[in-house]
Amino acid sequence: LVGVVYCLVSWTVGLPKRAPINSTLLKLLFPVALCHALGHVTSNVSFATVAVSFAHTIKALEPFFNAAATQFVLGQQVPLPLWLSLAPVVLGVSMASLTELSFNWTGFINAMIS
Repeated sequence: LVGVVYCLVSWTVGLPKRAPINSTLLKLLFPVALCHALGHVTSNVSFATVAVSFAHTIKALEPFFNAAATQFVLGQQVPLPLWLSLAPVVLGVSMASLTELSFNWTGFINAMIS
């Protein structure tokens, strides 16, 4: 909210000039904005259904999923040392998930999506 007010005031006084917004720019930004909103909503759902510490533990798997997406979606080879460096993270998150007293599938899945 503060950022919006700051931008509106600075544009009103002409410092800096407002960037032109056209349909091409909106088409480019819409998927990014949609993914950002989805991440925000799923984070809040996970925080509401499981402990915040558990939700953040699940989010620690993000580097693993980035490497997997790079390997299998983009088709780029991920070096073996990188996979091996992610093994302790995956093992630790697995152990934390198994021993979590407030485990909830809704919270787990939403934390994974976020």
